[in-house]
Amino acid sequence: MNPYLRAAANSETLRLQAAEKLQARQAEVAPAELLEPIETVEVQEIERARDPETGQFLADDPTTPDVNEAWKNIS
Repeated sequence: MNPYLRAAANSETLRLQAAEKLQARQAEVAPAELLEPIETVEVQEIERARDPETGQFLADDPTTPDVNEAWKNIS
């Protein structure tokens, strides 16, 4: 048998075996209705803050550790 055809046949066999293993494993997993719902998290969109006069990026002020002036919320 041509070595290229043998390699193709072997890879097809391996692919089918992997698909069978995946299907068997998926059958073992609990159905979706038995799973707990995923907690949703609110995401805030931010962008770098700029100086309105020069357009340069603003730096964070180290004297205010609870506020990051280098970023601003856009949503």
